Amino acid sequence: MKRILKSLPAFLLAGSLGLLIPSVATSGTSNSHSSNTKAPAKHAMFNPASIETVQGQVADVKTTRAKKGMAEFERLDLKTAHGTMPVVLGPASYVDKEKVKINKGDDISVTGSRVTLHKKQELVATQIKKGDKTLDLRKSDGTPLWSSNDRQGSRK
Repeated sequence: MKRILKSLPAFLLAGSLGLLIPSVATSGTSNSHSSNTKAPAKHAMFNPASIETVQGQVADVKTTRAKKGMAEFERLDLKTAHGTMPVVLGPASYVDKEKVKINKGDDISVTGSRVTLHKKQELVATQIKKGDKTLDLRKSDGTPLWSSNDRQGSRK
């Protein structure tokens, strides 16, 4: 009986590790940020199933930085018939180089994925239309155009 009790902790530990190892291995293979892959990073919360198009007027355009040392990101507040919607565009270095410029007061149409970040709904933009001009930011699966080889960018 003593032998069984002495080996019980080792058995439980081995069993616990056995249960954890498959989940760690599985989560590692599905992570697009894995050090083994060079796939473009998608927005962490992008959901292709929640893509919608919203129209409104630009209330504000902002350049923000999530953390010290990270790239500056362009965002805007879109005043719609249902309230103001925060919209995530992309890195300032990408947005600033594009032909289509978005300014406060512009009437635009934004297509993107509605997500919840920090208990607030935001739209992660894939495309913005301003009159007959289009600013492409991401593919429909959320892959950012600034990090892909087949970059499309702005169109007239």
